[in-house]
Amino acid sequence: MKILIIQEAGRHKENAEFREGVCLFRAFEENNWTPTLWGKGHENFKTPPDFNSFDFIFNLENYGDEWIPDLSANKKPLKILWSIDAHCRGEDPYEKIFKEGDYQLLLHSTLDYVKKPHHLWFPNSFCNHKIKNLNLNKTSKFSFVGNHVNRKPLLDFLTDKYGLKQNIFVIGDNMVKEINKTTLHFNKNMSIDLNYRNFETIGCGTALIADHNHMYDHLGFKDGQNVIFYNNLDSLVEKLNYYLDNEPELSRIAREGEVFSHHHTYKERVKKLIKQVSIT
Repeated sequence: MKILIIQEAGRHKENAEFREGVCLFRAFEENNWTPTLWGKGHENFKTPPDFNSFDFIFNLENYGDEWIPDLSANKKPLKILWSIDAHCRGEDPYEKIFKEGDYQLLLHSTLDYVKKPHHLWFPNSFCNHKIKNLNLNKTSKFSFVGNHVNRKPLLDFLTDKYGLKQNIFVIGDNMVKEINKTTLHFNKNMSIDLNYRNFETIGCGTALIADHNHMYDHLGFKDGQNVIFYNNLDSLVEKLNYYLDNEPELSRIAREGEVFSHHHTYKERVKKLIKQVSIT
């Protein structure tokens, strides 16, 4: 099958190979499909492809939607739209693109937005080609790799009380190295989402502590087995007081998390999606 993946190229050189479109390109190849990646910022952008020559078109989350072509007249390909950031932008922009482009499937990375027959849940994942256990020395006991957004007060509290190392806007290969070098990695989702860092952390073979929501349960995460969950500040403090003084437990959770991560690669997500679209 031939599939066109539409997404703007990354704006940060260090993160270019981690972009969703690039990761999906690899994943579709691994599942024996023929992918093409096209979009603003790519070398081939000035020469739009023949959209009707593809069996599927997969339009991903972009920085802006103004350059995306009108696909409403293209009837041959089955058209798929993936909403990754509805928890930031709301649902309306995606429903608008879906309707105007005459798409057939709208994928949501957040389960709570799957409400209509044409919706499917397509959770975030990680690219095991770029993110893996590098077997580096653990030079940090407790750290965070990411951005402040709405987390800064909590991060500062954890730094003051537990010595959390904040690696702010560390991206690309350096992000992978920093997660590899810590014994326990902290994560907090922005809202009702399940962000990439959950999957990237366990893919690095590092123990993850994260705020719980119901999507973890659907995906097979288990508290104290392959992840550590907290529900509020009191439970976070309780968990940290126990686990930061219990490195054998953290090592066990990290090992089990790494094994479990193999179910949450882009390759596995795409394998499941192919089965779903084959019966659509």
